[in-house]
Amino acid sequence: MNKNLCFFLLALLCSYFLQAQSKREFPRQFSDTALNAKLINLQGDTFSFKEVLQKNQGKSCFVDMWASWCKDCIQGLPKAKEMFDIYEKNNHFLFLSIDKSTDKWKEAIDKYDLRGQHYLILGEWKNPIGNFIKLDWIPRYMVLDGKANIIEWKEIQADHENIQKKLK
Repeated sequence: MNKNLCFFLLALLCSYFLQAQSKREFPRQFSDTALNAKLINLQGDTFSFKEVLQKNQGKSCFVDMWASWCKDCIQGLPKAKEMFDIYEKNNHFLFLSIDKSTDKWKEAIDKYDLRGQHYLILGEWKNPIGNFIKLDWIPRYMVLDGKANIIEWKEIQADHENIQKKLK
């Protein structure tokens, strides 16, 4: 009986560590397909995701994947705004929306007074960026370094300590 219990506990412990390790492993660079995704800015101009990332090189970048219809996203905006207030001097803030309507997207930006760079991803929920990051929930927060490498892959709280550690 003792051997079986020890074996079970050892298996459980190994499973826990493997699961924890897999949560930390993620791609460090976006795929070509994701980089070629089309985005629209507030003025209606179209850019590739790669162009947007190139524009933001040199500083870390806080990325917020959201939508105006998403209750959890709206509830998370005060924390995202707080992060902007604290960290915007040394970081870029990129808000990527998966809204269906450009009007609703723009109205939400105005209504909630969101500062930062705003882009609407063409393709809504199923888009090349969302597919690459395995988007399964919004809001989704990420951090990129000054060379657009992914340094924080998936958080659902804008002020999560992992994000704060990576923004300086």
